[in-house]
Formats: sequence, structure tokens, C-alpha cells
Amino acid sequence: MSKPMSRGSYSLSAIPIELLQPIFQALPQGELFRICALSRTFHKEVARVLYRHVDLADSTLAQCTSWARQIVTRCDLAQLTLTLSLPGYILEDDSYGGLVPFLAVRLPKAMRAMPNLTSLALERHRHPILHNRTKGSFLNIKPFLGCSFRLKTFRSEIHWSDSNISPFLHEQSQIQDLEMGGRWNLTPPPGSTPASLLPRLSVVSADYRSRQNLSLFTIIASRPLTRLRICAFASLSTRAITDIIHTLAPAGTLTHLDLDDNCVFGPSTTIRENYFVEALVIIARGLPKLKFLRFSKRIALDPSPWDWLELPRALSAFKGLEMLMLDNTSIPTLQPDMSILQVRPSSAIPIELLQPIFQLLSQGELFRICALSHTFHEEVVRVLYRHVDLVDSALEQCSSWACQIITRCDLAQLTLALSLPVFLRWEKDDGGGVLVPFLAVRLPKAMRAMANLTSLTLEQHCYLILHNRTKGSFLDIKPFLGCSFRLKTFRSEINLPDSDILPFIHEQSQIQDLEMGGCWNLTPPLGSTPASFLPHLTVVSAGYRSRQNLSLFTIIASRPLTRLRICLYTYPFQDAIAGIIHTLAPAKATLTHLELDDNRIFGGHRTTTSENYFVEALVLIARSFPKLKFLHFSKRIALDQSPWDWLELSRALSAFEGLETLMLDARDDEGTGKGAREHSRGFAQRCMALCPTLRCLAITGHVPLQSDTVPQHMSFTRTPGSDSSILISSLKALDKSAWRDA
Repeated sequence: MSKPMSRGSYSLSAIPIELLQPIFQALPQGELFRICALSRTFHKEVARVLYRHVDLADSTLAQCTSWARQIVTRCDLAQLTLTLSLPGYILEDDSYGGLVPFLAVRLPKAMRAMPNLTSLALERHRHPILHNRTKGSFLNIKPFLGCSFRLKTFRSEIHWSDSNISPFLHEQSQIQDLEMGGRWNLTPPPGSTPASLLPRLSVVSADYRSRQNLSLFTIIASRPLTRLRICAFASLSTRAITDIIHTLAPAGTLTHLDLDDNCVFGPSTTIRENYFVEALVIIARGLPKLKFLRFSKRIALDPSPWDWLELPRALSAFKGLEMLMLDNTSIPTLQPDMSILQVRPSSAIPIELLQPIFQLLSQGELFRICALSHTFHEEVVRVLYRHVDLVDSALEQCSSWACQIITRCDLAQLTLALSLPVFLRWEKDDGGGVLVPFLAVRLPKAMRAMANLTSLTLEQHCYLILHNRTKGSFLDIKPFLGCSFRLKTFRSEINLPDSDILPFIHEQSQIQDLEMGGCWNLTPPLGSTPASFLPHLTVVSAGYRSRQNLSLFTIIASRPLTRLRICLYTYPFQDAIAGIIHTLAPAKATLTHLELDDNRIFGGHRTTTSENYFVEALVLIARSFPKLKFLHFSKRIALDQSPWDWLELSRALSAFEGLETLMLDARDDEGTGKGAREHSRGFAQRCMALCPTLRCLAITGHVPLQSDTVPQHMSFTRTPGSDSSILISSLKALDKSAWRDA
């Protein structure tokens, strides 16, 4: 089956890293995170860009806490950070409100760990609307005091008092670019002179509320000021403009000025021409070196300002003005989006070299590239329709996709892999489910149009929690019957009756990879022999409830089976294992990867299991499947039972002839943390000493949600050329699909 190229299947030198640096610098943080996760080739380069310019302004409390922890524990990443944007208001929710104390401790440590930081921005969250029920905390200045970094840029939308902000600005005397939210009336700290406060300021954005806070403008006027924005929260009369310009008179270097009066006066206010004439003359005479002026006192178009004569004449007072911006109330202004990828010349990187990257990118990134780049549009569209993922899509999106497939045979022919949601949600904009009849007609037509489809997945929405008020419809098997495609992969989380699924499975006799939701008791259809039923099966994931559905395992045992996952829904577990393994005996010649999952029904995180249980199970498996290379035995071991002292379990591994990877599940209810990791090293050494072929022992598990303990995700690998010496290769668990992909 054609599928997205794996991470290691293309040359690392296919695209020179240095050519991608400009692209990485232009991509928003979301895309960089995804490239980091998806591509090992670019991981190091992307990570450097991500940590060089950190934007957490729209991040949640949990994300900010996680970042701070990473910075505190990774000095190499802390050294990289040059710019940092934080939310001025940290939102709390029911799930993560308990993290506030963690962030309160970690944030000051993180700030002190970044000596190279040159830019700090404290911004309002760009999406939430704060109201009385919004829980959260405003950042205060304390985490940023006493740090070794020396900022060149500081921007804050938080309204701090002068007594709080003054010590910080006195410490950060190297600031050149300052943007201040609120009404600050700064004065030098006791014992210092006015000349020592922010002596290098050249770019300032500040608020004006009254003549009483002109002391700030007095200070900045004596600095090498070149660019200034003033946001007026009081009437910006000609008298106020005169006071401001008079105060700024010493700023003989000022070339760019923005006077923003829209905070008080809405667009409905009618302004006379005489006001603009007087204001422009005052500005021209007070700031003779001005090259750029934005005067955002909005002009209403209905008084016909385009007929004004005196305003153009007033501009003659400027000696070097090059650009003038005036606001009106009817023509919308297009604000530049600095996050949009700047399209490079089409010849910078050959299209064909980008194919491996496109294959690795998620659908969201491909949509953005489609929208932003004409150069890559055709190539990206081909990848998008080659592997279609609609699992997290609503009813309207699925219906729109089906319509496109029906009307565009070229796109239908491209499709090789398709993932659909098993439950189609009705969104508000679906008209209460009125699109259901449309999809009921379109989906069968769309399926019949995709002649080259080789992979079909029916999954549960990853965020959907069904309850009585959730509106929607479950998919049935009918749209997938009578199609011309021949699948090689079929995965379903729908619990369909055997009578419904049997005709489909019989049609799709070429299936090699089968994953089934529920416990199917499949038998060959009437008139066919068992040998003709799914003859090419090599990879299977199935459920087991009782001896009555062993007929499925009888069938797959006679196939060229190499990888198998069994989820047990029965008790006792020992008897089930014995029955299954006896039934699977014919597969012993080919089966190399096995996962036995017992955690769904017994809540393995609570069940205490004795060593003897594991010993008996491992010996039984070893004797029945001599060619086994991978085993994941997911009956969780409680760390408080000191399993690392067990001796018989490691001896049982000597029964395996060729086992290379063993995964065991552990739980850490007591938050034992590092101690468990140290003890497990000795356990891993014993296992590898007694099982000469064992190369990797992976221990997976979880700690309580609110615990600050490092999760027990460990991989121990045998040191090359050694019988039992090991090293910790990772603190991350093997992927949940390791039984299939390892």
C-alpha cells in the first residue's frame, strides 16, 4: 500500500538544511512544532528556531508551566532563547487550575535561566473575552526582577503601578524599544539621576491620559528617540497636542510619530477641518525632522473632507515629511498578518525535493501551504487527497468532501487512504442534522468513485465524549459495500454485528492489515471455504470475550500472521491466554510481534498482580511462539509492590529463543519517581543477562495527573558488544502502535 513516507526512508541530505533556515524563520510557531514532531531530519534546526523566539501569548496555563519546566531543566534551551512573549493574564480552567503554584515557582527560575534574553513581551491573550466568570491570574513583575539578562525590547499590556515597574526598568537600563500599557508616571529610583533611567530609548509606545503624566514624555524626550506612538485616553485637543509637542521638543531625533486618538472618540465623531490644520502646523513646527506621521483622529466621509483646501496647504509646514496616514470611517484598513509565510522565489528549492516534507506534514499544514503558496499548490493538493483524514471533522465537512470527490474524478483517483469518524456530529451550522440525508446519498457515491483506495479507517473522534445530549449518527457498513476498490488495510472502531460486517470482509478479500472494534465471531460465508476467507492477513488487532469467539483466531492462525494485538475483555486472564495461545498454535511459524492488552476491563492501574502470574504467562508464550521478537504484555505492575526485586520473572525470559524487545506496563500511584528508575536498571540488567537476544526493555506507565513526578517512561538498551550492560536510551515510552511498527 502506498502511504506517507516514513521518517527514516529518505536521504537526510535530500534538502540542504541551510536552505530551509529562511522558511523556518518565517513559519508561525504552530507549524514549527509539527515539523519538529514529524521530521527527525529537521528536528535540531527547528528546535533552535522554536526556542530562539518563544511565543506563549495564546498559551494555556498547562502549556506555560510545561515550557517553564523545560527551560529550568534544559540549560542548552535556556541559552538559546532571545525573545519571549507571555500572556499578561494566565487563564485557569477546571483541569489545570492546580498548576498555578507550579508556575509561580517555575517562572522565576525560568526567567533567571535565560541570560541571553533580549526581548520580553507581556500581551493580552488574543482570543478570550474576560468576564466575571473567567478564572485566572494577572502576571506581576516579581518573576522578572533580579535576572541576569539585559533586554533591548520590553512591551507590556499589563497596567502595573509605577512603584512596581520602576525597579524593573531601572535594572533593565539597556532597553531601546519600550511599549507600555497603562498610565505610567515614571521617575528615577531614589539615589539615581534622570539621565540614568533608560538612557538608550529610541522607540516608545506610551499612553496619554492627562497633563499629570507628561513626566514620562519629559524623560523620553531627552533620549535618542526616533519613533514614538502615543495612544490618547483623554481628549486630544489642540491644547493637549501643544503640551505633548512642547514636552517632546528636546527630541530632535524623532522621525516617526503616531498619534492615536481612537480610544476615546469613535468613528461617529465629526471633526472640523480647522482642527486638523491647527494640529498639523503644531506638529510640523515642533518636530522638524519628521518623515512619517500617522494622525488617527478619524475623518467622517459624509462632510466631504476631500473638498478641504486648508488641510493640504498645512502640509507645506513640514520640511521632510515623506508619508502621511489619515484614518477615515468607511474604508476598511487591511492589517498586515506577520504570521503569513512569505513566499520565496519558486526556484529556491525544487518542488520535487519537497515531496518528502509534504508527505510528513499533517493535513492542517498542507491546507495552509495550499492557501499561501501558488508555487506548491498543485503538489500539496495531490498529497492532501492521497491521504484524507476526516476523523475530527463534523457532518458538514464530511458532506463537503464527499461532494468534491463525486464531482472531481481526478481527485477521487488520487485517494489511497481514507479515515472517517464513526460518529458524525451535528454542529449548530449543520441545521440540526439536515445534512444527514445529503451525506447518506453522497457517501456511497464517493466510496464508489475511489477506485484506487487501499486503506480505510473508521475511528472515534479523539475529543468526543458521547452523552445523552450529543446529536449525531453512527456510520453503518452499507456505504462501503459494492465498491470497486480492494483494500489492503481496514481498521474499524465500530461495534458492528457479525451479520453486517461479514459481507464487507468477504468482498475485501485482499485485506492484509485488519483492526476490529469489538469481538467479531467471523465465519466464512456460505458456499466458500475457510481458506478463501482473508487469505492474505498478516497484521491483526482483535478483541476476545469468550471461547465462543475463538473461531476468528482459528481463521487468522492459518494465515501468514506476523503481528497480532489482542484486547481481552474477559476473566480470568490466565485461562483466556491459555485458550487463545492454544488456538493460535498454527501461527507459531510466522508470528514475530505480539501484544496482550488486559488493561481495559480490569483497570490495570488498580489491580495488583503477583510475580507468579507473569512467570507462567511468559513461559507459556515463549514455548508457543518460538520466533517471537517483540512482546508487549500490558498487565500493569504496581511500583509500590517492589517488582524490581523479582527474580523469577527475569529467569522466565530465558525461555524465549529470539525475543529482542519486551514492553511491560508499570504504574506509580505513590509517586516513587527517580527511585523506581534506579531500581529498574538492575532489573533490566538481570533480564538481558538471562535472555541473550533481548536488546530493549521498555517500561511504560503513568503517574497521577497532579503529580510533579517524572512519568515512568524508560527504555533500556543493551550496550553493543556486552552481555548485560545497559544504558537508558530514552525517557519516553515506545509508541502505542509499537507492536505494529517496531
